[in-house]
Amino acid sequence: MRSRLVTLLVAAVVALTSLAASPAPARADGAPVLQVTEFTGVGLDVVPNGGTQFLQASCPTGMTPLSGYVTSSAVDDLRRLFETFHVVDGGNFQTSIVNFGAQTRTVQAVVRCVTTGQLGTVLTASGTFDAASDHVAEGTVSCSDGWIPISASVTEPHSPDRTLLTSSPTADLSGWTARAWVGDPDDPTEVMTVEVNCIQKTRLPGIVGASNYDGVGWGAGATADCPTGLQPLYGGTAHVGGDRGAITVLAHPTGTGWASTTLSLSTGSMLTVVACVPAALPTISLSGSAGYTNQPSLSWSFSATDPAAAGGYSLGTVCQTFHPGTGRLPHPCTSPITGSGLADGAHTIRVWAETSDGRRSVVAEATVTVDTVAPTVTMSAPPIFPPTRSVAVAWTGADATTGIRGYDLRRRRTPLVGAISDWTTPVSTLALSRTYDDLAEGATYCFEVRATDRATNVGSWARRCTAIPVDDRSLSRSAGWSEVAAPGWLDDTALETTERGASVFRRATTRRVALTALTCPTCGAVAVLVGGTEVGRIDLSAPSTQRRLLTLPPFAVATGALVVKVVSDGKLVRIDSVSSSR
Repeated sequence: MRSRLVTLLVAAVVALTSLAASPAPARADGAPVLQVTEFTGVGLDVVPNGGTQFLQASCPTGMTPLSGYVTSSAVDDLRRLFETFHVVDGGNFQTSIVNFGAQTRTVQAVVRCVTTGQLGTVLTASGTFDAASDHVAEGTVSCSDGWIPISASVTEPHSPDRTLLTSSPTADLSGWTARAWVGDPDDPTEVMTVEVNCIQKTRLPGIVGASNYDGVGWGAGATADCPTGLQPLYGGTAHVGGDRGAITVLAHPTGTGWASTTLSLSTGSMLTVVACVPAALPTISLSGSAGYTNQPSLSWSFSATDPAAAGGYSLGTVCQTFHPGTGRLPHPCTSPITGSGLADGAHTIRVWAETSDGRRSVVAEATVTVDTVAPTVTMSAPPIFPPTRSVAVAWTGADATTGIRGYDLRRRRTPLVGAISDWTTPVSTLALSRTYDDLAEGATYCFEVRATDRATNVGSWARRCTAIPVDDRSLSRSAGWSEVAAPGWLDDTALETTERGASVFRRATTRRVALTALTCPTCGAVAVLVGGTEVGRIDLSAPSTQRRLLTLPPFAVATGALVVKVVSDGKLVRIDSVSSSR
């Protein structure tokens, strides 16, 4: 047994989403709720005038027959004697075929199944019909109000000489009509019985009937197509007018509707009816505000399309919006949706399309995050007076709403004497630090960093300046100094003296001075002068012996010779470097 999957989309009842303070991930609502799978029975060869062949196709356990049909290796005079449907779990479709054609044909029964329970309760309505003098029995059996037919068993239980002429749902899908030829119209036991399987119409919301008239002829086709965007569920063909004796063979679904072949030289016409359901869900497209913005406004536009609109369904849109701290229940809406004066934070829309038959599109969702506040930056390095000519610049950024997108870093240099340089072109970075090596000794470098957030707000510059030390060997000096090796000190060297009045100097414009020197219990003291004016003294005596950075309080900016002068007598003064900052 082989199977072929045909998916039919039938509307689902839409449940409105509960109010929530913030949106959950969008779901692909509106997935198909009815799947029809076709199962084909064993193929049998039917020889011309060789008697009947019994055909059957069964649903597997867990599935129920919806409808069925017969296939043949070629179109021919293959007449049905009866059709029956056992609409239960694991039920089947049965029929019997006689070949009145000239060639042997291979025939198979096909049953169309759905998961048990998807059709709900199945009720049977039945009727028994006597044959008229022309041997034709005909009748229509209707379902109850609110119920529709899905299939019908048409039999002549007491007649070995009979033919099922036509079998079809009525054009309004309220019942089933059938016609059969019986051998002896005067025998009260030779009757046609029609048992219609009916389900509640709400089980197939959106179902519509389509019909078409074709002429009667031997081998003539009879078809009916579903409206655009709908696909066939079941169908049949009936003879209208004429001598009532037209026969339909090989009735079957097509990609767009239902078809059969007519065998008759009678008059009248053939009415083909097909029950159709939407073949696709509606779609929704959403555009407009999304991502991040520094403007407190938004605009969303959306449009919906129903591929099955030809079925006569109306189409609407439903929205659910979320704003910081609030949410709104789903409600009918129209495009566009705009807003102004919005609070900072995430603003979300969910929108979907719904049809009058209950089909629902997937949920389209967009979120725009409003951020009107610029980010801030705090710098933690470098120090004002670093110990070497290499410095690390470090910072952190903060943004309350959208987060930091990146940083801009720039610097400028101020020499010991002379004009301050322009700021360099900012360099963009995602890092939180940067190291600069081999900076010019004696120069003061200022570094500035600013942040940009994801909403393109640009924060203010944060600044930090650092004065690069001047090594002892780069200082001018008076007599009395000795150069000594000092591993671990700047450039591993130092100057030392015990003579009062010995000095080192360098011209500078400055307002702050620092000295890196040795402190020890027997160390001396120095005075610092700028342009001949003493700006401070540094006592190098201390309980422990170590290399230390010693700073003077800031003073008024002055330009001139920056002099470090020994003011002690006979005590050790060892200098590593002098730092100066404006």
